[in-house]
Amino acid sequence: MQMFTVVATIFGGVIIFVAGQVILKWFIEPIQQFKKTMAEISNTSVRYAHAIQNPDIVPSELSNEVYDKLRQLSGQLYADMELIPRFPYPALRWVFRLPSRDNVYNSAGRLIGVANWMQSNSPYKLDHTIRNVQMICDNLGLYIDPKDRVSEELLQKTDRG
Repeated sequence: MQMFTVVATIFGGVIIFVAGQVILKWFIEPIQQFKKTMAEISNTSVRYAHAIQNPDIVPSELSNEVYDKLRQLSGQLYADMELIPRFPYPALRWVFRLPSRDNVYNSAGRLIGVANWMQSNSPYKLDHTIRNVQMICDNLGLYIDPKDRVSEELLQKTDRG
């Protein structure tokens, strides 16, 4: 009888260890990576704000660096989202305060849009880059200081010339 208790205890311990590893590898680590990418997007939007909002007056090397960085972050955002399992996503979203998948994919597309607008010759590129950066932050739940936010009303005025 005592041998059975020892074997059952060992077996139970192994099952708990394996279950913990499954939860760690399938859920926790992908979410941590996703959150790191979100933090890097936030960092990039602040660190390179001068280049994103003034691409014509920064050196072309810096403009190209920001262009590549934004496109890399877009791809990383897509990749990180694909690592998070779809089935329990609503529960994971609630527990870990994650944005919806649609908002993540929309933000990834907008990152590419910001990169492309930086290379544009359009007179509206500043309006579009500001609008897209703000939408990315809103979609991902990233903070923008209210003093740094440009109102939609002001953006619409500049769109009309």
